[in-house]
Amino acid sequence: MVSTQLFFILGCYIIFGRISNLEYVALYIISFIVAGYAIIKGKEASGHLAKQDCKNRLTYAIHIMLLWIVTVILYMPCELFLTNASEYPMNFWVFIGILLAEGFTILIAYVGLSTVFFSDRQFNVFYTGLFAFTVIGYIQTMILNGELYVLDGSTQTWGVGQMVINGAVWLALIVIIFYFKMKYKEKCHRVYKGICIYICLIQLFIGVFLFATAESLNTDESVLTSEGLLELHEKDNVLVFILDFYDSQVVEQICAEDESFFEELEDFIYYPNTASRYAFTASSLPYLLTGVEAQSTEQISDTSYWQYAYDNSTFLQEIAGKGYNVGIYTEMRYVGNSARDVISNYAPKGEKDYFVLGFIDIMNKSSKYK
Repeated sequence: MVSTQLFFILGCYIIFGRISNLEYVALYIISFIVAGYAIIKGKEASGHLAKQDCKNRLTYAIHIMLLWIVTVILYMPCELFLTNASEYPMNFWVFIGILLAEGFTILIAYVGLSTVFFSDRQFNVFYTGLFAFTVIGYIQTMILNGELYVLDGSTQTWGVGQMVINGAVWLALIVIIFYFKMKYKEKCHRVYKGICIYICLIQLFIGVFLFATAESLNTDESVLTSEGLLELHEKDNVLVFILDFYDSQVVEQICAEDESFFEELEDFIYYPNTASRYAFTASSLPYLLTGVEAQSTEQISDTSYWQYAYDNSTFLQEIAGKGYNVGIYTEMRYVGNSARDVISNYAPKGEKDYFVLGFIDIMNKSSKYK
């Protein structure tokens, strides 16, 4: 009974990445502890421990779990981080520390619980299925996916023909993996473990290469705080609201439907024809805050434009020189080093907020997306 419950719970977490209902989990943890104590004391008739070679179980389970951990928990998220470091709220060492802690916890929990509680059939089905899921997922990433959209919230779509082909490949490979496992059990153990080691080494090698060639590890601890965000001077204030990814047609439509919608902003001036010179936020904000254009498209693509714009502008310094308190409330990466001294809400070191469990969930989903 316990082994069956555990089989489905561990399987669900692998597939969905979470188990909701805290009370539900707590109840089963208690049942695992009680059942484990009964097995050790010989009070349960299943005899799982007496019939299984724990050493063989451990080596087989560890290889497959490490493949899953390296592929889903470590490699894919690290690839995303090292190619988009500025998008993350922590530096690389904190990032990899969180992932390693997650991976180590899952490795110990899954290998330990499955070795002790699973029957022969459950153990073989679970780990052969996990092996098939991970290996075929890796093949899907390398070969079958085709071109993926940028992770900007857009819905990824595939044609019916491609989905049929992918589904047929998945089904065929799953059948082949289980067939050889049932027919050539011991030989398959060695082959499958070898495949696990091979794929892990490939991903670790690529990960090291990405680390060595990464432009940034996001180790800058400086932040733009929210200090003064809702404060106004008792005399003179200049407030500039810049709406990112916003079409002026939306404002026109709102005004047409409800003329009183913007009455509370009647003291502000709306400029309907303003637009930045560049399409993306990362280049647009430095331009809007400096008025300095990039020298070339290459300067934008390698991000050196951000520093160049602030280094060749005195706009913010001149405002500060007039006695104004300059506050900029955006992401730190959009502000060049030369302008930081005049920004009132700049802090050379500050805490960056993020929810660890939510972060882990997003990283796991990103891996499965790819």
